[in-house]
Amino acid sequence: MSLFLAFLGAPVVWVVHLAVSYFLVALDCATDWNGARIAVLLVTALCALAAGGSGVYAWRGGASIDPPQVREFLVRSGAILAALFAGAIILSGMAPLFLPICS
Repeated sequence: MSLFLAFLGAPVVWVVHLAVSYFLVALDCATDWNGARIAVLLVTALCALAAGGSGVYAWRGGASIDPPQVREFLVRSGAILAALFAGAIILSGMAPLFLPICS
């Protein structure tokens, strides 16, 4: 489980971010809620923190597996993936600041 968190934590958080963001925008467009902009920004902040936390966990070598070379590769790759996916979460979460929610 710790190896899963170290290597795939950030990509899973990214998928959750996309699903929740699309749901919030669809809910906003289908109803008269008008709260999607703030909700998406909050979800973006939470998911970016979660992806960053996954990267910190991976960078610290949070997984234990033998042989050591495999473990080292997976946790370092997980840390790099976390940085990339945290950036993707932040960039996609900023879209409601510049684009209309419902068009």
